[in-house]
Amino acid sequence: MTGDPGYWILLVAALAAAAFPRAVWAQEHHPIELIHADQVSLERADQGDAYHARGHVHFRQGTAELWADRSVWFEQSGEVHLYGNVRVRDTAEALDADTVIYLGESDRAFAYGHVEYARPGGDMKAFADRGEYDRRPHEARLYHNARMVHGDDDSTGRIETQADTLLLFAEADSGVAIGHVRIQRQDGHAT
Repeated sequence: MTGDPGYWILLVAALAAAAFPRAVWAQEHHPIELIHADQVSLERADQGDAYHARGHVHFRQGTAELWADRSVWFEQSGEVHLYGNVRVRDTAEALDADTVIYLGESDRAFAYGHVEYARPGGDMKAFADRGEYDRRPHEARLYHNARMVHGDDDSTGRIETQADTLLLFAEADSGVAIGHVRIQRQDGHAT
């Protein structure tokens, strides 16, 4: 029986599954936690409870931190609606907006109004009216008046890119500009 190739394939697969943590095989899910709010009220409904929070609202899910002036948290679905001065921070990205709908089950965020996306410590920032952020592959899509800036405001190497849509890939440290693309250097030259 030990000479059978099927036996060895099954044995290797079993050992690999035992040797690697669950996070290697699938994204480990962390529950959303309400860390702080000045005021919280509960609204009971057949579809699930909704927690309304106001004042210095702070949530956490794994490595992600979310702050806002107020929120509505649908605990059963893991969906959080954040309003006013919204900040979402993760290990590699920062997302700010007027409003964010955060889907905890899929680790995605939909941002509306004065959207700003950046990689802390990096020299790139992107801005738009609307955006989407996916924590699992660390990707962002910004659209409606999308623009990206590389370099400091006073740097001669500063480059600004404008497009209909910006796709940003944090892990690859790259991006794609789509539709009506305009790239301008600090010295005024357009490309």
